[in-house]
Amino acid sequence: MNDSSVADFVVAYLERVGAVVEQPGYALAEVLLPESLVPVFGREEMLLAFDYEVAQETPGSIFITHGSSLLDTIVRLAADYRKQTVLYWSGELPSAPRSLEQKIHDQIDYLQCRPPQLDTHWVAENIFYGFYFRGIFRSFEKTEEILPVIVDGYQAIATPGFEKQVNSLFFQEQPDYRVASAPLSPLSCLYHVACREVKKLVREKAVPLCKEAAKLQEKELAKVCGYYERTEAEIRRKLRTTIDPVRKERLEKQLAATMEDRRRRIDDTRGRYQVDIDLRLDHLVAYHLPCVFARVKIQHKKKILEQTLVYNPVTEEVDPPPCPICGQAARCLIPDRDGRFTCPDCH
Repeated sequence: MNDSSVADFVVAYLERVGAVVEQPGYALAEVLLPESLVPVFGREEMLLAFDYEVAQETPGSIFITHGSSLLDTIVRLAADYRKQTVLYWSGELPSAPRSLEQKIHDQIDYLQCRPPQLDTHWVAENIFYGFYFRGIFRSFEKTEEILPVIVDGYQAIATPGFEKQVNSLFFQEQPDYRVASAPLSPLSCLYHVACREVKKLVREKAVPLCKEAAKLQEKELAKVCGYYERTEAEIRRKLRTTIDPVRKERLEKQLAATMEDRRRRIDDTRGRYQVDIDLRLDHLVAYHLPCVFARVKIQHKKKILEQTLVYNPVTEEVDPPPCPICGQAARCLIPDRDGRFTCPDCH
């Protein structure tokens, strides 16, 4: 999550809840909070800085970046902003499938070590955070689309399998079960994961738009250039045949103006078909879902290593754990010298 994405998210949320936000300079935001948020932040006005150097040079400013407590507070408030943004699983508490150890063997590959052995398992409530981004694509036409990214709060990884099924599931506003909660990553870290993943979605969505824009731009540029080439050729023909100095001067000015107009029309055409993308978080939904947590033991050389895996009752799969180095979900794991299980690319 870079400074720009943090700033966009914070400003978008504050404006949505009624704050008056002005940006007097680079990476700065002056905020007048609504009365409802004054008790939360302990002040009526704030000066926010989204760049470290700007914060150092601006007395009284509050530096907001990944991991800051103020950003955590804003993300938490964003989760509570809309009605029914905190939802609970409505089904029965899941139980471990009889074939849980076999599922682990089939779905997670542990290399350079012995196969994992299931040590113990338990049920705990995980939270899957649905970050719903609004993407506005501008070019020869304007389109808007909601781009969802659902992040596992325990493992801090995107869960495309759960995302595909979430709209067909039934959640409710209050839980009718009681179960311990699993430890969760900070919301700011989960937002960082969501930003990383949504950029991939944006690139995928932009590819066909860019191709279509390039085709249309090429056609229009051909028309524009063809018209001005014919016009300039006609003016040059007249210049070659005229002997009147006054008329010649007028034609030379006409040619210069035509060439300048041609450059301007080409720039306008290129700008019209340029693809611009505006992306910001639209809303956030917290899906509370009890999952089966399984601790496995793996023998590597003379060491016995442990890892906790998550069985998702919705997808009926063992979710791939994140690589501790790159943070990407990995179904193939290799123990390193520090006893961590890393993906092959980071090993």
